[in-house]
Amino acid sequence: MKEKELDELRQYLASTKNVTLPSYAELPSIPLYMEQVVAYVNQTLEPLSTKDRQLLTSFMVNNYVKAKIIAEPDKKKYNVNHLGYLLAITSLKSVLSMSDIALLIGMDDDVSSDKSVLYKFYKNMTEDVFHDVGNRTALRVERFYETYEKNKKKDPEQADQYFRDSLGLIAMRMAIQSAVYQQMSHALLQYLAKDMIGDSFDEKDFQPGSHEIRHEMRQAKHAAERVAQIHENAINEKKTLENEKQKDAEKKKAAKKAKKKEGKSK
Repeated sequence: MKEKELDELRQYLASTKNVTLPSYAELPSIPLYMEQVVAYVNQTLEPLSTKDRQLLTSFMVNNYVKAKIIAEPDKKKYNVNHLGYLLAITSLKSVLSMSDIALLIGMDDDVSSDKSVLYKFYKNMTEDVFHDVGNRTALRVERFYETYEKNKKKDPEQADQYFRDSLGLIAMRMAIQSAVYQQMSHALLQYLAKDMIGDSFDEKDFQPGSHEIRHEMRQAKHAAERVAQIHENAINEKKTLENEKQKDAEKKKAAKKAKKKEGKSK
């Protein structure tokens, strides 16, 4: 078991109890240029992501403006309301389509015309869910970790395998829950779209377009290539370790045989 990576995982899960988003009053009140906006959003949402990658890019922001999901910037500058919306959109874009996000944002005025109130809803919901899920996940991992610590003295290899399998089961359950929640969310949004748009509603309008599909296919292809390479590297690494163990065992055997032969000659 790689202790360094395990410690990092436990620290990350423990830190989720303290994850907070800036309040509306804490958002930059001075309008920002694109580069500043992208940097601010990525930095602010960094604690909510375990991957070292940009969550928001200038290309994405331009698309949200073109789709009229957010208002156009004033003289290329984005205000506090833009930032609030971009934080929410960036948090949701991995699970909701652009059409679904546009639908939810389109309902904002029905809830409140005060953008600070809307942002507070987003902030509180995000923190509550993150803290709740993070806390429950951390507790599960810690229970399995305690079992791992007890068993590794008796049989380290078996303890490692049990702990890995346990983490895999937790991840799988959460992935299934995520998929189910996403389906239920989509069903609710489809109902709202039909109810709000009426007879002119066309479900095709809420499906990814050809450009989005091609982009998704390219991403899937690259992901498949990366996974295949990782798998191949893991197999090669395992073979290398096995060969090293075999060579080490043969050396020990040869040394033992030579020592035994030397003892007989004496």
